[in-house]
Amino acid sequence: MRIHIKRVATCSVAMFGVLVVMAFVHDSYLFFGSGNTGSRSSNTLGRLFGVSKLEVDSFNKVPAPLAVPKMAVDDSVRKNEAPPLKEAEHNEQAGGVAKDLKNNEQLNRRVVVNGDKGKVGEGNKIAPDMKEKNAENIQHKEVARNANEKEKVQMDSANKKAVADGDKKNQAAGNTENVPYVYDWERDFGSKYFRGEKLADDMLAVTPPTFLPNYKNPCFYVKDPNGGIVLPGEVRVLMKCLPYFHLIGVDKSGTTDLWFRLMKHKQIVDNSGVLGKETHWWSWRRFGFDIWVRNAPVRHFNWYIDHFDRPARLMSGTTEIRGNSTYHSVITGEGSPTVFWDFTGWDLLPQNKQKTPETAALTPHCIHHLQPQAKLLLVLRNPVDRMYSEYLFLDRFKSHHNISAELFHKGVQQSIAMYQDCVRIQHSTAACLYNKTLHMHLPVRIVVGMYSVWLKEWFKVFTREQILILRNEDYAADLAGHLTRVFGFLELSPLSQEDTDKIVQRKRAFQRSDNEKAVGNMLPATRKLLTDFYASYNKELATLLADDRYLWL
Repeated sequence: MRIHIKRVATCSVAMFGVLVVMAFVHDSYLFFGSGNTGSRSSNTLGRLFGVSKLEVDSFNKVPAPLAVPKMAVDDSVRKNEAPPLKEAEHNEQAGGVAKDLKNNEQLNRRVVVNGDKGKVGEGNKIAPDMKEKNAENIQHKEVARNANEKEKVQMDSANKKAVADGDKKNQAAGNTENVPYVYDWERDFGSKYFRGEKLADDMLAVTPPTFLPNYKNPCFYVKDPNGGIVLPGEVRVLMKCLPYFHLIGVDKSGTTDLWFRLMKHKQIVDNSGVLGKETHWWSWRRFGFDIWVRNAPVRHFNWYIDHFDRPARLMSGTTEIRGNSTYHSVITGEGSPTVFWDFTGWDLLPQNKQKTPETAALTPHCIHHLQPQAKLLLVLRNPVDRMYSEYLFLDRFKSHHNISAELFHKGVQQSIAMYQDCVRIQHSTAACLYNKTLHMHLPVRIVVGMYSVWLKEWFKVFTREQILILRNEDYAADLAGHLTRVFGFLELSPLSQEDTDKIVQRKRAFQRSDNEKAVGNMLPATRKLLTDFYASYNKELATLLADDRYLWL
C-alpha cells in the first residue's frame, strides 16, 4: 500500500512538472509576438530575463507607429513552428533550411534539370550553366569511384612511408596503437564528444586530429574494420576530412556566386551539402536548430564530416609528384553563411554552464579547437541593402506571400524596437544577440548586419591573416581581381587568363526574381532608419579593419 501511494505521488509530481514546463514553453514563444500576449507574456518574459513585471510591461508596450501588422509574423512562427514551406523549394539556400541529405540530392537534380530555363523553383534565377557543373560532378564521381577502388588495393607510397617512419618499433611487434595519423572513433572522438542523441556534441572535448602530412586538405585516418586502406599491422582505416576553408558569410552578400566560381578551379571540389556548399552544422544542425525552429533533429559530428567523404575519395585519387614523394593538392571547403553570426546555441555547450554570453565559448572557439589552421572567407555587403535583399528572398520559403516596401518598413521598426528593449532589460548586447527566441521572432533579421559584433568574436581566436574579408560591392565590380586574390589566399595554382575569363563570364548565381522586382525599392524612410541603426556598427567595423570603405557612406 505504501509503495502504491508513493508511485501515485511520484506520477502526480511528474505530471505537474510536465504541465509547468509545457506552460512555460508555450508562453516563452509568445513573448515576442504581436503585442497581444497580455500578462501571461509579461510573466514569461520576467521568468526568461529575470526582471520585474513593471519592466516587462514596458517591454511589451510597443509605440503605435512601430506596431507590425499581423501578416509580418506568421502565426506558426509564434507557436515555434516553421512556416509551411513549398516542398520543391524547401532545400534552396535561404540560410540552410534543407532538412536532410536525401532532399539535398533531389534539389541538386532539380537545379540541373531546370538549368537551361534559368530557374530553380518559383521566381528563383540561377546560372544556366549548371548542366556543365552536373557533367563535372559525374566526372568527379567516376574519379572518386576509381580512387576508392585504388584505396582498396593499397595505400599510396607516401602514406606508407609516413606511417612506417612514425613508429617502426611498434609495427615490428605488431602493435599499431601508437602509429601516427590513425584514430579510433570511439576512443578519440565518440566517447568524448557524444552526449546523447538529443544533446549537442561537446566539440571542445574532442581530441583534435593530426592531419596527414602529404595532403594539403586536413584529412586523417580512422580505424574501420571495413576500411579500404590497409596500414602496416593489418589495420584497416577510412580517410576522413574536414574542410580546408570555411566561407562563413554573410547571407545575401554574394557567397553562393563566389562559391560556384571557386568550384571551377581544378584544385577545389565541393561537398555533399546544399548546393554542394552548405551544412549549417556549426550554427544550427548540431543544436537541432533551423531558421525558424529550435526543435529539429540534432545532427552529430559524424553527420557533418560525412559530407566530405566524396571529396576525400577525389583527393586520394588526385596526386602530383613533389621530389621523391606523392602529394595531394586538391582541397574542399564549406560555405554556410549563418556560421559567421548565429551563436544562439552557446548555452547548450557544457563549457558555458557557469558563463555569461560575454565570456562564453562560441562557434569560432569550437572550429579553432578542431582546426586551428583553418582559412576563413567572409563577404560583407552594405547591411542596409543586405537586409532588404534578405527580406525579399526569405519570402520564397513561406506558404503565404505578402511582401511590400511598406510592410518591410514596419517590420524594421518593430525589430529595432524589440532589440533595443531587450538590451535595455538585459543590460547586455550579447544576451540579446545570442538569444534564439529573439532571432526566431524578429520580423526581419536586423542582427545579421551588426558585423563588428560578430567579427570581434572571430578575431578572439583566429589571426587576421587567417580571415580574408571582401566587400560585395568591390567583388561585383572586379570579379577577376577578387578571384585571383581568393585563389592566392587558398594557396592554389594560378589560373591562365583564358580560364579566369571563363569563370568571370559565368552568370550571377542568384538574381532578383520578377516578383521581387515588382515590390520595388525600399522606402527612403526605411533606408534612413536602417542607416542610422547600423551607423555605429559600421564605424566600429571600419576601425577594426582600418578601412573606411566599411562605413558604406
